[in-house]
Amino acid sequence: MENNTPPDSLWTRLGILTPSTLEDCRKADKSIGIAAIKLGLATTDQAGRVHAHSRIAKLTCPGCRKRFTVPEFQAHRRYKCAPCAQYLEFHAATNPKILLELQPPVEDTDQDPLSGKVFGKYTIVRPLAKGGMGTVYIGMETATEKKVAIKLLTEEFSRMPGIKGRFKREATAGGKLEHPNIVRTFDAGEEDGLIYIVSELVEGPCLGTTIIREGKLPQKRAVKILTGILSGLAHAHSQGIIHRDIKPANILLAPNDEVKIIDFGLAKDAESQTILTMAGNIMGTPSYMSPEQAKGEEASHAADLYACGILGYLMLTGKKPFHGKRLLDTVRMHVESPFPSIREREPEVPLSLEEVINTLAEKEPAQRYPSAKKTMEALIQAMAQPSKQKGKKRRGTLIALVTLGALFAFGAAYLILTS
Repeated sequence: MENNTPPDSLWTRLGILTPSTLEDCRKADKSIGIAAIKLGLATTDQAGRVHAHSRIAKLTCPGCRKRFTVPEFQAHRRYKCAPCAQYLEFHAATNPKILLELQPPVEDTDQDPLSGKVFGKYTIVRPLAKGGMGTVYIGMETATEKKVAIKLLTEEFSRMPGIKGRFKREATAGGKLEHPNIVRTFDAGEEDGLIYIVSELVEGPCLGTTIIREGKLPQKRAVKILTGILSGLAHAHSQGIIHRDIKPANILLAPNDEVKIIDFGLAKDAESQTILTMAGNIMGTPSYMSPEQAKGEEASHAADLYACGILGYLMLTGKKPFHGKRLLDTVRMHVESPFPSIREREPEVPLSLEEVINTLAEKEPAQRYPSAKKTMEALIQAMAQPSKQKGKKRRGTLIALVTLGALFAFGAAYLILTS
């Protein structure tokens, strides 16, 4: 592998220079990088990024032995020979130090065709997560180099009117909400027929991944996460926005378990009464769906609270309360089956905490807590109650010992006097 002078087009393709500022740099110095830094149009880090993209690697196909020169080689990508469909290897003559430095990771990740593409004010860097409807990329705001998340709908879904509406609603709802426990939405738009949303980048796993890795969570941690979710929902509800799809995949955990709620794609704005589907259609995720959603009825803020009850059960036990063989069975269980006992699975969970979760998971919306804020207050009381009970037990034991000691002293004195 060897280094070469970056092609001028890279500076504009990476969004560092505009065509006009590129021309200014050409006039100022033979080296675009030096000129850009001198003129204050680029930082040394940006210049380094351009040079990193300009590296050339010489690779060989292990199948047909054909040799390839790969411009703009990126170490974290793997390259295939089109006819053989085999991954290319470095030439045997490649410097071993360079080979160690640039050997691609073991993962079979082909280069994403959208990496480096510009969407409005943002440049796509690399994929972060893929879903059925699209891909979330790590991106960068071109002007500030601030990292962002870019959610991009697939071309197929971008052409579907209903899905377009969902994406637009997610951008609208997210843009209205500014709260520490809700992922901020910065921008949204359409580029080359692809719809995208730009939001805050959260460095951390979702709640679902955390539970898969760790199983049930300690009580204090579970309550902390649940309180964060409720805090975010309290703000959303105060703005007239109902999420309607609260589930582990839509709860991101930043460092120190700071909750970030994402995906308001099914959200309803109570003010405008905008909804994704017509009345009578089921919306949401079966395992976390409220009974009223399961019956195709209108969902209120109480549906979000019900989902919080399901999440509470999941975090404290490591299991879902309802899980049928088929999705329809799961949906029916939310309507018909009694909510299972947490303490039967996990006896160490305080009764007061179980009662809070049970109230959230009531079948009738009116029997749940009246608001997310009231639920948070109930959680605080529930976590304080066991310590009070322990205090009462300790005081009771002390009183009993003092009483017993007094009786013993009285008995001893009586024996002495009567002897």
